[in-house]
Amino acid sequence: MEARIVAFEDIHAVAVRLAAQKLTRSQYLEADREARSLSQSVHARQAEVRVQIQRIGFIEEAAKLIGDDRFGFHLAMETNTRELGIIHYILSASSTALEAVKNLVRYNRLVNTTTSLAIEETKRTVIIEATFRRGLEGHEKHIAEWGTTTFVAALRNLTDTQIVPLSLTFVHRRTSDMKEFGKFFGCSVRFGTNRQSIVFSTNDLLVSIHSADKYLL
Repeated sequence: MEARIVAFEDIHAVAVRLAAQKLTRSQYLEADREARSLSQSVHARQAEVRVQIQRIGFIEEAAKLIGDDRFGFHLAMETNTRELGIIHYILSASSTALEAVKNLVRYNRLVNTTTSLAIEETKRTVIIEATFRRGLEGHEKHIAEWGTTTFVAALRNLTDTQIVPLSLTFVHRRTSDMKEFGKFFGCSVRFGTNRQSIVFSTNDLLVSIHSADKYLL
């Protein structure tokens, strides 16, 4: 039997599609033009890096055009997790929030060539660390906030539980408008750190996901 390669929609392409829905036609064209210009100005050998810079740059430009410095965060709060494609099914088919976290880390590479995820698990805590691919520094602000917020919102929706992280850190800097992040996540949120990570209590992630389906998974 001949092997088939199945391509899943890139998670940042999903974010671009959702962001585009918030723009007028003229705003979309301007954001697209600026994003293309940004990707061409960056000296990156890999074509994939340039593509991702264009996608991330589109989100950045959309934020500027709309005038929302928390655009990625706000976009995430309106994102229906079903729009995440295969990632939605991976999360919703898991038996617990903890298994969902592990499956996200395991299968992330199917939809994300820009950010690698690593997990560190102890009896008390589960730490997920995200590392952006080299060449994307300085462009990750809105996409990082969108991805993290969407993930936490998805866990809460799938478990019908207000899962609250122990702490959350971002690499990019933010000096204002931080209260809304603390209110949503319910924990300490720090910006301008040396790594992007989110820490959960292991016990908090043992809650069941009602849509669990081992056959679908």
